[in-house]
Amino acid sequence: AMDFEGRNSTEDTVFLMACRGGDEELMRLLAKAGCDTAVANIYGTNALMSTCVSGEPQAVRAALAAGWCELEAEDLDGCTAFLFACNQGHAQCMQLLVEAGCETAATDKANANALMHAAVSGEPKAVRAALAAGWCELEAKDHGGRTAFLLACNQGHAQCMHLLAEAGCDTAETDKDCANALMQAAISGEPKAVRAALAAGWCGLEARNLGGSTAFLLACNKGHLECMRVIADAGCNTA
Repeated sequence: AMDFEGRNSTEDTVFLMACRGGDEELMRLLAKAGCDTAVANIYGTNALMSTCVSGEPQAVRAALAAGWCELEAEDLDGCTAFLFACNQGHAQCMQLLVEAGCETAATDKANANALMHAAVSGEPKAVRAALAAGWCELEAKDHGGRTAFLLACNQGHAQCMHLLAEAGCDTAETDKDCANALMQAAISGEPKAVRAALAAGWCGLEARNLGGSTAFLLACNKGHLECMRVIADAGCNTA
């Protein structure tokens, strides 16, 4: 007999791999063959969460219809399947979970909500969906004091930064280290994000974080050469 419950180094079974690959047909075949559908890997990722990583709506639909997993189950970081879908930027999968009645105000252990996860994904569609549905407070902060806008800056997602700014977020916000949008963009190493922050004038060029670093110094510290140039060209103090 075939061993369906063998696990790899992250304790994923062939069923979980099928889910993560969004292979609906294989998922059904394995379930029918009697594999453990309630299984989770070393990170606490279950079948439903895995289908959300795949971004395949059909796979998510199958997992929901079969009821293999608790809708509000959390992985080790406190992420639900819905937050997984947001984090991956899969707007269609997000919608399916909402229709299934998931908790849209859920936050993970870092206090990051759906909008923050969508901002981190860098997918404008996901950010638009979260904003339009009003699932989250625009100015909510994670435990690091970062709003969805600051997280978008930190990841260098210029389009998402603009969407959140257009939605009326506080663009002058800073995190717990007093790092503003420009500093976050400088840390990201994405010249597009740095240019966006400079062009919009969201932050003072010479503002300093708690460690006394300006956006220019943060870019230098990370070795982001192009960001250093962009900030220097904006007339910052390079001395």
